[in-house]
Amino acid sequence: MEAVGNLKSLTTDELTSVIKNWPWFGAARRELCERMSKMGGSEWGKEQYADAAMYIASRTIVSDIARSSRKEDYSDKDIHGVLSPNDGIARAIITSCENAGQQIPVVSGLDAENESVEWVWSGRQYSTVAKPTDALVAETIDIINSLKEGKGMPSTDVTADNGVKDVAIYELPPVVVTKENAKEVFANDPGRMELLK
Repeated sequence: MEAVGNLKSLTTDELTSVIKNWPWFGAARRELCERMSKMGGSEWGKEQYADAAMYIASRTIVSDIARSSRKEDYSDKDIHGVLSPNDGIARAIITSCENAGQQIPVVSGLDAENESVEWVWSGRQYSTVAKPTDALVAETIDIINSLKEGKGMPSTDVTADNGVKDVAIYELPPVVVTKENAKEVFANDPGRMELLK
């Protein structure tokens, strides 16, 4: 990563390439978001905005991007609910509504990020989705051990249609977290229980 140098000196294509190679590189994502915000949204599609916004801590930058790329003005419309693809965007939606003087709609997120868990608990965000990380890790270890032992992939009866064929999957049920069930969902997670105060 030393070869990256100064992010501001990279072209947008080079910056995009850095993010593809190192998706966790938050500073590169932030730089890309800042550039996209300045572009006003005319040169980028929704997928590129969403991809660049991943791992960005600043809701203001994401909110600015969303406002700058908007084709229609919904400021005079009542928004009743938004299904957000993740918690970071859910919080940006809520912040954008607040900044626009809109009533906060019902907003769902995904990933049960700490800040969103706090927002759900306070009633600011309606819900998030907690993924069973412990079960995910256990399933991954089982798969790795099976492969190491030469037994191949463990069998599963669950499939998902990817548009081309049915693909075998290991399904782990997520949990919708609302203010009503947050204490139950996080009962065995002291760190998360601290957030519910």
